[in-house]
Amino acid sequence: MVFRMRAAAVAAAVGVGVAVSGAASVVADETRAGDTRPVVFVHGLHAGPGVWSSMKERFEKGTAGDFPPGRLHAFDYSETTEDHIADNAKRLSDWLSSEQLGEVDVVSHSMGGLVARKAQEDGATIRRIITLATPNHGTGCCWSPTRHPWQACQDMWRDTLFGTESDFLKDLNAHAHITPDTVMTYATGTDDGQVAADSVHLDGAVNLTIEPETSGGSCIDPSVHNSILDREKVATDSMNFLRYGAAGVSQQSVLSRQSSEP
Repeated sequence: MVFRMRAAAVAAAVGVGVAVSGAASVVADETRAGDTRPVVFVHGLHAGPGVWSSMKERFEKGTAGDFPPGRLHAFDYSETTEDHIADNAKRLSDWLSSEQLGEVDVVSHSMGGLVARKAQEDGATIRRIITLATPNHGTGCCWSPTRHPWQACQDMWRDTLFGTESDFLKDLNAHAHITPDTVMTYATGTDDGQVAADSVHLDGAVNLTIEPETSGGSCIDPSVHNSILDREKVATDSMNFLRYGAAGVSQQSVLSRQSSEP
């Protein structure tokens, strides 16, 4: 997500781990056996499917060999990212139907997570959603619609002083059906310069945080915000979550908050 303005920093909290019973792990293992469910990558604002090159390569080279190239897909809405999020969610749903992919899992970045969540709310057959640096509770970089006339920004603004968010986000979050086995969020540090961790994380989800490798990042510098796409640990946790749900990452959640590897 790229912005052309500066905004106030957003105070944030780190993620919380999720404990999963052994019984849940057994069920997850049985679900994962022979799973060929498509995985769809959804990019964010002012981006395109090319942002996924590093992560897709890590998926394809995973030690289990269960994410071959034919299982991985990327939704491209690069020409309409400034439109209302609901409009792009409709495009995602229509694309899923046209591709005849059936039930899918989604890995999303930044605003792409809101597009995927809205599509699921409106009936798209999505099993699990991973949101990486997604402004699930808005971003201060969009707080002034007069400076950012993009329709998408009108949908995901956040007043960083009072903590209020757009009507779109209020509605999306109020109707969300989130469980530790269906949604995982991932933040970089307490604030990556564009989205704070307390905006990324969602009640009821597996919420993880990885420390940034570099400092900096702002509304006009997306380097830290985008760096999550190139982190090996994030890719590994994502694959494990898609395989096993919360059981795949519950033992690693503390590590991901405290470690800067890799």
